Amino acid sequence: MKNGQRRRTGWRQRKAFLERWIAANGHVCPGLDGIPHHAVELEVDHVVPVALGGTDSHGLRVLCQHCNRSAGAKLGNALHLAPRRHSRVW
Repeated sequence: MKNGQRRRTGWRQRKAFLERWIAANGHVCPGLDGIPHHAVELEVDHVVPVALGGTDSHGLRVLCQHCNRSAGAKLGNALHLAPRRHSRVW
């Protein structure tokens, strides 16, 4: 399957996932730290970031916009601070 096809069908899966969450739990974000709170803007987040090879099948979760951005910032900081591997110079 081409990447364009995956993207066109993936959003339907994520939208259905979000609709099921709202039907079961209402507009509640489970929170990054495990403390649920009311949220108006809910988003579907990949458990394994797409930038690191994650897909919809690796797992999805629902977070509010603020928690989702915080999770991305933490990941970006962790990647930035990770030791870099340098190739050997012969």
